[in-house]
Amino acid sequence: MRSIKNCFLIISLLFFTDVFLSSCFFVSFEDLSVECNISETIEYFNEDYICVTFSISPDQKEFEDSVQLSQGSTAVICDFEWEDNTCKICPRENWTYGLAYSFIVNKELTMSDGRAYTVNLFRTFFYGLSEKYLKLMNCSITDNSVIDYRTNIIFTFNNPVDILSVKDKFTIVPSVSYKLEFKDDNKTVTVIPTENWKTNTYYSWELNEIKSREQYPLNKKYTGAFYSPSDIIQPELVSIHPVLVDSAAKTWRRDKSISDLYVHESLGFIFSEPVNFETVKNAITFTPSLSGTFIQSDTEGKEYIYCIQKNWDSETEYQIKISTSLQDNNKLPLYEEYQKFFKPKIEFTSISSISLNSTTITDYSEKENVCTLPQAQVGAEIAVTIEFSMNIDDQFKDTAYKMVSVGSYFPSSAASPSILHALWISDSELEILYKGFTKSTLNKNYYVLKITGGTKNILSTEGSFLKDDVCVYFIVQ
Repeated sequence: MRSIKNCFLIISLLFFTDVFLSSCFFVSFEDLSVECNISETIEYFNEDYICVTFSISPDQKEFEDSVQLSQGSTAVICDFEWEDNTCKICPRENWTYGLAYSFIVNKELTMSDGRAYTVNLFRTFFYGLSEKYLKLMNCSITDNSVIDYRTNIIFTFNNPVDILSVKDKFTIVPSVSYKLEFKDDNKTVTVIPTENWKTNTYYSWELNEIKSREQYPLNKKYTGAFYSPSDIIQPELVSIHPVLVDSAAKTWRRDKSISDLYVHESLGFIFSEPVNFETVKNAITFTPSLSGTFIQSDTEGKEYIYCIQKNWDSETEYQIKISTSLQDNNKLPLYEEYQKFFKPKIEFTSISSISLNSTTITDYSEKENVCTLPQAQVGAEIAVTIEFSMNIDDQFKDTAYKMVSVGSYFPSSAASPSILHALWISDSELEILYKGFTKSTLNKNYYVLKITGGTKNILSTEGSFLKDDVCVYFIVQ
């Protein structure tokens, strides 16, 4: 009886097992693994295909639809090739060397065993060989260092650079004028400022998006900064001097001050530091104004001359003002404002001597000088010789001649002489021959020789003139 029951149990177990197996799918407990030939840390990729290998075969169409390959922000159309559980992926238009790509798969995929797995791949890389990419190997100036006014910046790269991209993408702030020099087969780039670096300035430079000669990009953005030389010393006015300006030279009277200025002289300014020429022209003013132009007198920029275009007025008091808008080349203002009143002087001409024939007149105040004729003359002739204290330029000799006159003084009935001729014996000595004098006998006939002075009779380009009239009274016998 017991054996019959055991047989029934075995038959029953076999039946239920058969029913269970015929009504259920096979369940796999294998883990899914996904491998990619681009690692998460890779920076450069140079193979023909991106290969993704699955341990369990996926739905191929689902996987192909999930692939996103981008070049920058532009989607790239791909071709796919399967070998067993491996998918080989490449751009339809081929890879472009030197460009950045991103490869992304982020989707739930159905496997061949019916299970669904979420596959997440994210890779970024530059296509090409790493040694082909442009790298900055050295910069000649240390970051945040202080450089000299004329220091060049020298960049050294691992590969020759594309000249146009460097010119287009290199930046420096604040902007300056510079030129680029390429050496060592374009591996070395020198930045040469066309002017001095501005004092008291913090500069920053940037190299970004430049390319090699083979059009490989720079591997990353490079930046740096430096300081120009500092300057905290404000310029000061050292002195002002008269300057004689003519076509031949500009003669400074450095031992004289503005108080010694003559009407024909220009003014020279000396500063403690080189100053900006444009600010000099605007900061120095005169009241009342006098037309003139500023020129730089030295190579450093410390000395300037205000060249007057006409003489100062000796009767006018002028005010000179130098405002603090005047700046040195580093834009530091003048230490303090300068103001001064001055009155230009004039160099008067004088009469050194007067001769009437052989008689030399020394005392012009004498009212009865005697001019003795050497012999009896009809219509008595007298040679009047006048020596000036300075040479008279040709353009002023006619003025000097017209300043001289001789006429009867007393009595009015005395004959008035006339001029026979006039002759310049030298540049400072004038002789005028007169005739027609009445000789004094019992009655004295007085004559007066007058040389007219005043500002209407200018005798030099410097504005000199005879300050007062000179009169000589004489009788002829």
